[in-house]
Amino acid sequence: MRIYFYTNQAVDNQPAKEIIFCLKRAGVEVITDSSKNKQASDDSVLPKAEAMIFQGKDLDARSSYLLAFSLAQNKKVLCLLPEGAKIDSNWSSLQSSEAMAEKISIEFSKEQFLALLKAVYLGNWMTNASRDGSAEDPHKEEYEAIKDFIF
Repeated sequence: MRIYFYTNQAVDNQPAKEIIFCLKRAGVEVITDSSKNKQASDDSVLPKAEAMIFQGKDLDARSSYLLAFSLAQNKKVLCLLPEGAKIDSNWSSLQSSEAMAEKISIEFSKEQFLALLKAVYLGNWMTNASRDGSAEDPHKEEYEAIKDFIF
């Protein structure tokens, strides 16, 4: 399998190194900007890859292009954001796109889904259980909204 790996951080950042190392160890051919076999442009290399992995904090112009190019070719795309990073508006707009919704899926094992269910409901309950919903003591809507969004 060939994977195009793109990071908008320095290619030698530790998380990128670890990702590339694990992929290569699993027998995956990884194509990066620093690959010796990289051809003239992403347009010539990306079609040869079966999937794309993006690692970075946010979408820049190049990562947006690569993401769109990959999805247009029906390639799998994995986006790895740092722990605690908020999804920026560019990514959020993809979630509401009907055309993209068909291409984007998140799959959980039974155990992962149960853990998510507990975390979301417990977080909402811990935040809002002692609130009565009145004007003086309103429910925290952001926790209700995330619960509604996920389930």
